[in-house]
Amino acid sequence: MVERLFRIQNGLVPNPKVKVNLFERTGRQIVREGILKVKDNKCNIYLFDDMLLCTTVRKQDIGRAKYLFKLNHVSVQQHIEKDGGDTAFVIVDKSEAGMARYVFRAETPQERNSWMEEIQRLCSSSYVDWATKESGAASVRLLPARVTSLASATSSGPCSLRTTHSLDSDQLRPKDHL
Repeated sequence: MVERLFRIQNGLVPNPKVKVNLFERTGRQIVREGILKVKDNKCNIYLFDDMLLCTTVRKQDIGRAKYLFKLNHVSVQQHIEKDGGDTAFVIVDKSEAGMARYVFRAETPQERNSWMEEIQRLCSSSYVDWATKESGAASVRLLPARVTSLASATSSGPCSLRTTHSLDSDQLRPKDHL
């Protein structure tokens, strides 16, 4: 696992706008990687346990970092295309002013659902880890999530993958987290 992190870090083409240090946190794990379209360009997607890295696709190296999302600042929603396409989802980055939205496109609806579910699962666990550190709470117990079915999506508008959690501590309540 650490070897894969070294290969990704060393293969990145420097980008002064997106600083990436995969070793800034010990124990970081890569969960999934693949290729998705972002703004109609193919991108390498590296999903870690606490962040999502998007790079350009290049044959000789990992590529140039284009976007880096900290999972405790994002939410994920299904995106219905104007033409009725059902392979897209949106990452909403709440760390930027105005909550920036990025549309990702998979090859199939099943691949889209798989990416969305994995990102949502990690967003939820990253939020609890972050909230625990911020509040100084000794322990937080995350109760099982309730997920709205993706099958309920219609062409009338986007259907968000919504997850609600109850936290064991009164001082920890997710405010705007899915």
